Amino acid sequence: MIYRMVFNALLALLAIRRQRDLYYKPVVVFCVVYAIRFTTEWLVSGIDTARLRDEIIITAIVASPFLVIGMAIVTHMEQLHAQLANLAATDVLTDLPNRRAFIAAFQSAIETHETWHLLVIDVDHFKRVNDNFGHAVGDQALIRVAAHLRQHARMDDQIGRLGGEEFGMLVCNRAGADIAALGRRMTKPFSFDVPDNNNSLSLSVSVGATPLQVSDTVETAFVRADRALYDAKSAGRARMVICEKLPEKAVA
Repeated sequence: MIYRMVFNALLALLAIRRQRDLYYKPVVVFCVVYAIRFTTEWLVSGIDTARLRDEIIITAIVASPFLVIGMAIVTHMEQLHAQLANLAATDVLTDLPNRRAFIAAFQSAIETHETWHLLVIDVDHFKRVNDNFGHAVGDQALIRVAAHLRQHARMDDQIGRLGGEEFGMLVCNRAGADIAALGRRMTKPFSFDVPDNNNSLSLSVSVGATPLQVSDTVETAFVRADRALYDAKSAGRARMVICEKLPEKAVA
């Protein structure tokens, strides 16, 4: 554990994140190294001040370019690591968080003790889009749906693609009436212009919503939201259904 903390501290010290880091961080690293050298030599054998001064000057001239190059390499590796982490958490098609990242956001939301609602969103009759126009158009339709969901999300809300034509949304600090109003806006059909085609499709979504509870797990919350989504589909689609509690038979 302590080695990991030291390693992370070294990365933070060596990484160049802003332009000003390029000017002062090499000096800081150089001073830290020579402070350790100074202390060690003083404890072991005493200090020859003149010799130490000459060593510092020579080392500064010779080592500074290599120090800057080393810091640049560390910075590049850190940027690559951040990019890989972002790719691992992002759906390539829609540029939304993927299922894994959305589940992580769900778990963080539970811990905040704020008022959250989980929305599970499914594109209505999406199979017809793929069957009639092909999967390339289906992909463009999913991108359009993702943009549609972003239009209705606030800054604190979280959106993710759960897989296929299913999306998730975590909605923060909205009362039941506000959730219902959001559902009416979100499920209103909207048009989608087919690429390289004069046709315009009408898309809509069905939504299953449930308020999150402190005792909720991912499984219990998604069971309620999926039940609400099933009811929305059964009632004719293009609507939201809110499930606050499962019926006793469903719980059993």
